[in-house]
Amino acid sequence: MVKYGYIFLSKNYLTKEVDIVWMQNFESEAIIEEDAHQEKLRPEWRKMLGRLKKGGTIVVIKISHTLRGIRELGVFLDLCRQYNIRIVSIYDRIDSDSEFFPFTSIKDVQFTISTLFTELNALRRTESRGTG
Repeated sequence: MVKYGYIFLSKNYLTKEVDIVWMQNFESEAIIEEDAHQEKLRPEWRKMLGRLKKGGTIVVIKISHTLRGIRELGVFLDLCRQYNIRIVSIYDRIDSDSEFFPFTSIKDVQFTISTLFTELNALRRTESRGTG
């Protein structure tokens, strides 16, 4: 099955090298990097989703670094359900197959979803500073 890694290169993102090694050790076929200037359109994210096949895997740094809101989260999760796509979020400690983070609870996932809006706003504020 195809495994893709996805990294959103925000201004405050400091662990790129470590995360790339994690994704490589996980045998990601490709690691896609999205420039922060593309925050609204995320063309690389969209291309990657278009290349995914049934039974594939997406490895992300954090859920909040991949989606722009709750609505997109719902669409993304539905796509993953329909195509049996495995989701691994390194810093949220989520693995939909429970292999890497077997002790992550429903409460932990609920926390990740409930803080998505706050994290997205903080990320957008950071990205918009100094871009004038």
